[in-house]
Formats: sequence, structure tokens, C-alpha cells
Amino acid sequence: MTDTGRPTGSRWAPWWAHVVPIVALNWLRQALVPPADVGDAVSVALFAATTAVVMLLVTMAHRVR
Repeated sequence: MTDTGRPTGSRWAPWWAHVVPIVALNWLRQALVPPADVGDAVSVALFAATTAVVMLLVTMAHRVR
């Protein structure tokens, strides 16, 4: 018997659970810190940081659930 007692669901949240907050937070970020004011490199870095944090938080919340 190989039952480990864990559910067989995915460890990752559905794609839309990641995309919706990423898009919403990046729109908010662009309104607060316009890309024209900070430059392309900073804007890309902020997008990457926002995406990484959202992916981490959504995945953690999904695994706890």
C-alpha cells in the first residue's frame, strides 16, 4: 500500500489565481510609479519582483488550503 495520506491535487494554484493579482497589482504599480518616471530597467525589475511575490503568496495560500 502506497497511500501517503496527502491529497492528490496539484501543488500549484490554477493559472488564473496567479494572473489576476499580477495584472491588478501591476496596474496599481504603474499608476503609483509610472514607467516613464523611473525608466525601463526599473520598471521591468518592479514587474519581476511583483510577479515573484504574487506567485509565492498565491502558491503558499493554495498549499495551506
